[in-house]
Amino acid sequence: LPIKFERKEISIRVPSQYAGKTYGTIKSMATILKEGWLDDGSWKGVVEIPAGMQNELFDKLNAMTHGSIEAETLKIEKA
Repeated sequence: LPIKFERKEISIRVPSQYAGKTYGTIKSMATILKEGWLDDGSWKGVVEIPAGMQNELFDKLNAMTHGSIEAETLKIEKA
């Protein structure tokens, strides 16, 4: 039986004061598809992650940033 995995493409914005310390966590848990620094020093990226790991990533990022990240699901792919 083939196993199907869902992957999510998510846009994440991290405020400047937390961008440095969250970058390693994001990079270790997700594939960064696009990234850049905004004029205010915030980091914004589009990442791809297995759907089952999304909550773990958000839990870690929210703990590190006291809940100040912004995230939006852009696409859900069934593989």
